[in-house]
Amino acid sequence: MDQLRYSSVPAWAVSDLSGTTRPDSDPAHLAGREDTASEHLLVGVGPAAAEVLSQIGSRGGAIPTTRILVTDNDRAGGGQLDTTPAERAAAAMSGHLRAASVGVRITIAGSASDCLLLRARAIADGAEDDEVSVIAVDWGTVTVFCAHCRAVTAARARIGEVITCAGCGREVVVYHHVSRRTGFHLGYMIDAERSGQHPVRSDSGVPS
Repeated sequence: MDQLRYSSVPAWAVSDLSGTTRPDSDPAHLAGREDTASEHLLVGVGPAAAEVLSQIGSRGGAIPTTRILVTDNDRAGGGQLDTTPAERAAAAMSGHLRAASVGVRITIAGSASDCLLLRARAIADGAEDDEVSVIAVDWGTVTVFCAHCRAVTAARARIGEVITCAGCGREVVVYHHVSRRTGFHLGYMIDAERSGQHPVRSDSGVPS
């Protein structure tokens, strides 16, 4: 999937099939960087994120550190998103950033889909790209915006696979485009381009 190199999908949001850790997803890499921050804001979703952020927070130092962690993985709705742990973490992060001074450095940890949403919210709240570090700990779920009915669906799938939209029921392809504003992948109907070659159906076949 060479087009990913030129897409809006960050490298850390794509499953690393080799099983190795990329430098931008390595807590030791983040802990060792030179930091002139006025505050560290650590935002995580899920138990794995809690473990990663504890490594970051243990580096100590005189810089104040604030942690926002949501570990409840229950979802209020079904496939179509209602209030998710990532959205609750994003709301808490936004509230903190609105009251924060300049110089806050944000580290986000969680699944790739959660990190995409949190990064989008941080940027919308005024953070610069170089003020946000991301540590993805899972790549199994994508959050897809349907180009046809505008519903948002969470599903176990990879880029290029097909899921069922929770809003309109269409079979949509998970496209290699991520909205910088929302953090959602774009999904479009499987035969919209009429290429004659259908993408692969996701293993689950059912939105999570």
